[in-house]
Amino acid sequence: MDNLYTNEETIVIKDCYYNATSFKKFKKPEKYALPKTEEELKQQATFENWDFENVWAIDEGNGFPYLRSEIPEEYPELNVNYKGQGECTVDNGVITIAGGSDKDTLSVFSENGKCRVKRIVADNGLKKIKVAGDLEGLQVAGEVGALFVNGGDLGKEGNDFALIFDADQATIKVKAAKAKTKIGSKAGEMITGGNVKGNILCGTRDETGKITTLGTVKKLVTLGGNIENGKLVAGKVNQVSAKPKGGKGGQIIDFKTETN
Repeated sequence: MDNLYTNEETIVIKDCYYNATSFKKFKKPEKYALPKTEEELKQQATFENWDFENVWAIDEGNGFPYLRSEIPEEYPELNVNYKGQGECTVDNGVITIAGGSDKDTLSVFSENGKCRVKRIVADNGLKKIKVAGDLEGLQVAGEVGALFVNGGDLGKEGNDFALIFDADQATIKVKAAKAKTKIGSKAGEMITGGNVKGNILCGTRDETGKITTLGTVKKLVTLGGNIENGKLVAGKVNQVSAKPKGGKGGQIIDFKTETN
């Protein structure tokens, strides 16, 4: 194939293909890509030198190649105990509660040990949320009496808010847990979880993402973990603390509190 020239540099195009079945009206597209039928473009063997182990994936015979980064991550099955008048659904790590109230409670765990929750979404408040494992994201449109994360981490690092409490106030408690271990013939215990990561908002945002109102965080406390790599945005924050447990955790690292 020929090189593609621009005003500033020469770009060499290799191992590119186009759909000759659909693009018949273009003049000399083969100058920059090799013609293949639609059926050929649905076969992995057509794409020479493409990395189908790490970069690309294909549903052989049914579709075109797509980036592996576009494949939704599979979350393990969750055991959910919801007590309330709303409707609770679970889909690939996302727990959604519709039509609930601030008197409802939610407990999440796994039969196989520590659970992993992608996000909890509720259109109203909750009296109590308990997660026995990791909770990566949360968006609650109402007051949360208390959020307890036991034996796992809370939040996820990123530019946006991982946790949004659209409420007047919230209490957040995260605690590490002991996990049984076995190295060789010796059994023991280790401290797991307890970290708070990413950005937290206690307030309301409009459709553009601009913060319009702010509430109060009564407590953001962790036992056996660190509070790190993020920020807490609220109108008022009464307490932020990290306490060690079993010689682990107890630090606040690159985490700031913004109040207005």
